[in-house]
Amino acid sequence: MIRSNAHTHCNFCDGRASAEELVRTAIAKGFDALGFSGHSYTPYDTSYCMTDIPAYVAEIRRLQAKYAGEIALFCGVELDAYGTRLFEPDYVIGSLHCVKHGGNYFCMDESPQKLEAAIAAFGGDEMALVRAYYEQLTAFVCREKPDIVGHFDVLTKYNRGHFDEESEEYLAIAREAIENILPCCKLFEVNTGAMARGLKTLPYPAPKLLKMLLELGAEVIVTSDCHDPERLDFAFAQAQELLKEIGFRVMVVLKPEGFVHVPV
Repeated sequence: MIRSNAHTHCNFCDGRASAEELVRTAIAKGFDALGFSGHSYTPYDTSYCMTDIPAYVAEIRRLQAKYAGEIALFCGVELDAYGTRLFEPDYVIGSLHCVKHGGNYFCMDESPQKLEAAIAAFGGDEMALVRAYYEQLTAFVCREKPDIVGHFDVLTKYNRGHFDEESEEYLAIAREAIENILPCCKLFEVNTGAMARGLKTLPYPAPKLLKMLLELGAEVIVTSDCHDPERLDFAFAQAQELLKEIGFRVMVVLKPEGFVHVPV
């Protein structure tokens, strides 16, 4: 049983509930720890990110004191590749949501139309977009050295046949990114967020990429990328079973004492 979640969004960014509602849900589910990871401020798009960082930090610290003894709470951040931290968090999830090209930002995980616009910006060359995504993610992780690599292959969220995720070319690009990222961050999240939204039947990263991570010595942590209290632990058992099938014997979980290794 996984009794925590390190990737959680409340209404300080694009989450649908208050931080306290999420804490109460976590306690009801028997969690012993919960990590908040509000989206870092991104000047190119403020529609989804945190804009009042001091209030976010103050609220999580207040809840830490209020619920001490019931659940351990952590004040983290999901740092976007083109965002800013603006405070010292308890931990950092490093994510790339938008590819930068020609001075503009093209987000692949908002809608099918946004992905199509991103491909069009690269002259219709889907693999050029794929290469740019993984290269920019790699550069960001190696620069910022986050604690966790967020939804590694999120660019597949609305793919639906634009590029072949099983092709040798795609897999080679992803593998090179993993190899270059590992010296900077070993921990990759196994993210069930797209499953919770009915967009995927399996978590990020895809099984073939999970096999690469295992082969290359990466570590994994199951998260739900929660934006809704009801989905705080969505498909955790399924994700854990997938890790077992692939061959992982150890995973990382968030505990009251921090991130620890436990058997899968």
